[in-house]
Formats: sequence, structure tokens, C-alpha cells
Amino acid sequence: MTAPLPFQYQDSMTVEVRHTVSGLPFNWPGFTDMPPVLATAVMIGFAEQTCIRGLRELEGGPIETVGTHINLSHSRPTPVGDTVTAIVDLIEVDRKKLTFRIGIHDSHGQISSGKHERFMIDPMRFMETVGRRTI
Repeated sequence: MTAPLPFQYQDSMTVEVRHTVSGLPFNWPGFTDMPPVLATAVMIGFAEQTCIRGLRELEGGPIETVGTHINLSHSRPTPVGDTVTAIVDLIEVDRKKLTFRIGIHDSHGQISSGKHERFMIDPMRFMETVGRRTI
């Protein structure tokens, strides 16, 4: 299956304590005293999820992908309780490589912009490759 151009998808989420740096489930000392705002790692995961969900809802069946590159800014803090919305535009298809332009905003304006690359995969073949890498 090939991905269509143009393609746009968006999704929203409400920031909860578990989405903040200090609320992440890691025992990393540098995180414990951070402000209660949306964590960059969570924002990036949300952007990836928005791309994945959009591709899975395409007419003709889902396109399975893996992320290979991401370049996003995180320019403004988003507090707990605010809603963030990611808008992803598929801007280029080069064989199996899909390039998305991403914009993320909260109720106060834009908090992130950038690009993300994903590669289309055959899930069974991909897992065979993973199996060969097991230690």
C-alpha cells in the first residue's frame, strides 16, 4: 500500500500529571523536582502516535510504520489540565519513507513544530529482523 498525498490528521489530549516530567514513571533523580508541565518526551510520543493513528485510519487498510527520525521544537510550557492538539501533514513519500510536518498547540498557541520521518514496514519481516538482533 502507498500513502496518499495530501494527507492530514489531528488528535488532541489533555495533559495529566502522568504526562509531566516529574510524573513520569522513571526513577531518575533529575526529574523529581521539575515543574509540572508537559514533558518533551511525552509530546514527542504524542506526535508519533498522531502520525501512526492517521495512517491506520486510511481507506484501503492501515499502513504499518516505524519512526526513524524526529526533529521537533518544544518552545512553550503546557500546564496540567490544558489540551494539546497535534496536526500532522504527510508532505513527502519517497518509496517507503514518509515525511510529516508536525505542529502542536495548546490553548495559548503553538508549542512545537518540526518534521518526523517514518518507514513503511511489513510487520512479520520486521519482527524477524528484531529476532535476529536478540542477545
